[in-house]
Amino acid sequence: MSKNNPTLGESLQKNEIHYENFQEGIEKFYFTVVDIIEDMGYKINKTEDQFLTSPGSAQWQVFEQRKAVQQEKASQYLANIGRMTKDMMVLYRELKIQDERLGFYKEAEKGSSAAEVSLKSLWIDLVEGGSKNTTSVLGLAQQVGFVTLPDLFFKLNPTTVEAVDKQVNKVETNTQVKNVLKRKLTQYVRWKDRTYKELTTRRHFNIKYLAQHFDVIKMYLEWVKPYLKNVKNLTQQSKKGKSYQLLQTSESSISDIEIIAKTKEIDAVTEYKYVFPIIRLKFHHRTRPVMAYQGQEYSKGAIQLGRIECEMEGFAVTEAEYNKYIEAKEGEVLEILAKLDESMRAFLSDSNSKADFEAYLAEARDEKIESDTTSKKKSSIFDMFKLKLPKKSKTGKNEIDYSEFIEDYRKADSKAKKGVSKSALSKIRKKHRLSGSNAEKESKQYELEKDLAEEKAKKSVDNLITVLKIKYGMIRNE
Repeated sequence: MSKNNPTLGESLQKNEIHYENFQEGIEKFYFTVVDIIEDMGYKINKTEDQFLTSPGSAQWQVFEQRKAVQQEKASQYLANIGRMTKDMMVLYRELKIQDERLGFYKEAEKGSSAAEVSLKSLWIDLVEGGSKNTTSVLGLAQQVGFVTLPDLFFKLNPTTVEAVDKQVNKVETNTQVKNVLKRKLTQYVRWKDRTYKELTTRRHFNIKYLAQHFDVIKMYLEWVKPYLKNVKNLTQQSKKGKSYQLLQTSESSISDIEIIAKTKEIDAVTEYKYVFPIIRLKFHHRTRPVMAYQGQEYSKGAIQLGRIECEMEGFAVTEAEYNKYIEAKEGEVLEILAKLDESMRAFLSDSNSKADFEAYLAEARDEKIESDTTSKKKSSIFDMFKLKLPKKSKTGKNEIDYSEFIEDYRKADSKAKKGVSKSALSKIRKKHRLSGSNAEKESKQYELEKDLAEEKAKKSVDNLITVLKIKYGMIRNE
């Protein structure tokens, strides 16, 4: 199934009605249809709403002005999101460096001589300026009498200032070297204690600041979503082959709307488990917009006068087929948002980087990170852009999910002319490791629901067209 051209399969029942009115707004027809469908027990999901207005019309000017305001606001939020994302990545890199440095301190506390040597080398380079400084440990080694100073400095590892004198006094060397060695080790021990506390404090601050940036970015994303959706909705477009219905210099407009009506109820007792009926309605408006002041605020809006073509189709689909159709339709709305996290996606594509990033966020919120094998998959920054689809409902906590088995059974059923054969059912059963009794029970349940769903979809479409014709005087209710 193509993302840009999703399908629900072959319709079971199809009706069409045309309505024309140049005396009052035809918007009432759409809402009448919606009310009838809701009274029939269906839940409505609008999947498409696009329009095209002639550039010479007053309505075009109103739409473009409103879109410009939405675009300006969205650009401000997007600029803030980009800036804060950049700052957040700088904080992350700084935290990684701090963790590496703090690793030396922690290993040195455990008695690692290699970590102690690394810290002493940092102290010589950062504090004393290395060998270029003649008064540094390495610089003094070039003078007569201090050749052994670097070896003694790296060999002795006092943990406190008080321990410096005790360790240096045990060294067999001249007094002058001992005095310099005491001074250098004392400065190093104090530097190590001070920088360890500073790094720990700064790391704590950076982690909190990183989480703050992340939360603010999420807040901006929630704010910008409505503006981006409004910009998309106000962007004029129409289906191919319909633009001829517009006259560029006149007051003319066309629009296409699609809604999906879904139900699971058969009656007051039974529910659909695998297959359920839906109704898809497609509206095509060809109108002449008349600008008029509406409401108490005296805001100027268009009243649509003209013609509606309404196409009604009934289907019997599974939950997976329905969700796939909705995802393909609504996924286009979030296409712009999905591009916002491309830089983050490239960075977090590495599992280690992603785990470290989420660990910092969890630490900032005093949360515990559990292993993937013992905990549910944790949310990441990508979840902000993912399309949230309705989850499948379950009647009981311990109920076995046969949905994948039913999907394979439905595919085999659609290919077979006289239903699924026993051999085909056996292959599907073995694939999903089901017992013969369970496979037969669930397949019979599917067959029953399919017949009921198809019958209800057909009747719903017929009832809808009948009620509309009575409502608008096309037939008499005798």
